[in-house]
Amino acid sequence: MRIQGFASLAVCLAALALVDPPRAARADAASDAAAAEAQKAAAALAERMRSADADVKKTALAESAKVQHPLITAALSKALSDADAGIRAAALTALLARTGEVARKAAAVAIAARLERIAKKDEDYPERMKVIAALHDLAQPVSLKALSAETGVDVSSEELSLRLRAIANLPSKEAIEEIIQFRSSGGRLGRGDELGYRRRIAREAFFYATGADVGHDPDEMRKWWKEHEKGFDFQAAAERRGREGGGPKSKAGDGTSPDTGKPAK
Repeated sequence: MRIQGFASLAVCLAALALVDPPRAARADAASDAAAAEAQKAAAALAERMRSADADVKKTALAESAKVQHPLITAALSKALSDADAGIRAAALTALLARTGEVARKAAAVAIAARLERIAKKDEDYPERMKVIAALHDLAQPVSLKALSAETGVDVSSEELSLRLRAIANLPSKEAIEEIIQFRSSGGRLGRGDELGYRRRIAREAFFYATGADVGHDPDEMRKWWKEHEKGFDFQAAAERRGREGGGPKSKAGDGTSPDTGKPAK
């Protein structure tokens, strides 16, 4: 019986060997065709990006948003450094259209690098805010370093709020720990935070990330996170943020827990 079983298995394997090569060949052909199409699209984009007409470039970038191949993602990333602000904006929009996780991560790497290059100058503020918002929407942990690099007392409350919100949208433990560290860095009595906005921003960001409003105290944030870190569901948290839409300001700050309605500690 064992010999017959092995013989049957051998027959099945032989049959599969006859069937699989054509299927594999078709898959390879489809992959080759897709690669060739992407190379053609990348070459066309490169040609149009050499145009002296900015509108031609912006149109080319907008049309390339539909192509998800890494060659196009790389070309869009390069366009983030163009001297024309309108072209950079078009490239940013096209990068946000990446769908697969690998492509979205590559887009986030490029956009985070752009943020680091424009992190300090006042004249770059409008673009910086758009770039931070883009990193929020991509929600890739690889952008944490760039988002958290400029959170000192010389940064405007609007930019701080957007940066911390983007950090809170990242599905990683390090992001939540960064929020707690941000709150701790100013001291419990608010040194460098005379108007209290850093405390408010940290509280809102912590709520946005976790769904828990534990007040302004970083020790309470740290305590809550220690109790919930192990089983924290980042996917569920992202879905909650998607449903709420309005973000932390619509919920946190009234002194109650969003889950129980009871006063926060």
